[in-house]
Amino acid sequence: MDTKKRIRPWAYGIGLALVDVPLGLFAWWIGPKYAIPFVCSIAGIGYFTASWTWKNWFLNTD
Repeated sequence: MDTKKRIRPWAYGIGLALVDVPLGLFAWWIGPKYAIPFVCSIAGIGYFTASWTWKNWFLNTD
């Protein structure tokens, strides 16, 4: 088994945790009373998760 493919799920999970958890906590903390920061943090979660998933699982640059 290729070492890079074995490490990929760990890197994927750690990357999601390092970015999505703080943004999610910020959105939860700020609440929808401040609409722009709330929506931007939720959009940041969606953008990062989509791009990180694409780069790790579907973009074949090996």
